[in-house]
Amino acid sequence: MKKTNLILSKTLLKFFIFSFCLISIFIFYSLKVESYSPTTSSLFYSDMSVGGFRDWGYSDKAWSQTSKDSYCGKRGATTKNTKGEANLITPIINTIGYSNLKITFAYRIAQFLQGMDRVNLEWSIDGNNWHRIYSYTSGWPHGYPGDWIEQNFVLSTQAENQSKLQLRFNARLTNQFNEFRLDCVKLTAETIN
Repeated sequence: MKKTNLILSKTLLKFFIFSFCLISIFIFYSLKVESYSPTTSSLFYSDMSVGGFRDWGYSDKAWSQTSKDSYCGKRGATTKNTKGEANLITPIINTIGYSNLKITFAYRIAQFLQGMDRVNLEWSIDGNNWHRIYSYTSGWPHGYPGDWIEQNFVLSTQAENQSKLQLRFNARLTNQFNEFRLDCVKLTAETIN
């Protein structure tokens, strides 16, 4: 009798373990498990083909469009002999709900950058206080004429979740031979879930 009870107990235990495993597998496969995969969105794009920089928020007269040399599209932007500072500024961009902001663009030094020449890439959330992302100056590798170079930078997390982000290219070029060209400017970001 004890042996029969022991066999029956072992059989019941195996049945319960087997049932538990089946129920666990069923529950596991019936649950919808959602994985996080961020969506990348384009928040700003300009291939410089819109006449008069109308897709930009502001441009100084020292910036012009040219159809002679572009990286994408039919036109590129160029600046030289700025006679002080010359700005090309995006319109206000809303980054609320976005993270991992990344700016991508193509640039080319069409003529030498010399001495105090520079083009700064900067961002602001109030239009007054500008934070430098990068500075193109004289000397290698930025100051010499060459081919188009595609460049990208990830912005500071302080630029995320802002309602009034702007980017600008702030140039100071000393004569007509010092020339900086720009094209295909794009700001992308990931949606915050």
